[in-house]
Amino acid sequence: MIQKDETRRNIALSVSRLLKEQDISQHSLAEASGVHQPRISLMLKQGILINPCDLANIAEALGVDMSDLVYNRRLVKT
Repeated sequence: MIQKDETRRNIALSVSRLLKEQDISQHSLAEASGVHQPRISLMLKQGILINPCDLANIAEALGVDMSDLVYNRRLVKT
């Protein structure tokens, strides 16, 4: 079982990596996910543990599963 701090770090690292890989801005992610940009910014700075509904919307906007974000899985594009 992973701890809250590890979860917060994994999500921040995963989302940050995916934003770079997909060349998406925080603003664009906010529009696509319906999550306010300041919350995304706080999440990326590991300042908050985002709620499950917002995390699901972010994952969908990035085209990944929530678990990929929580466990910081690297997805291999085929």
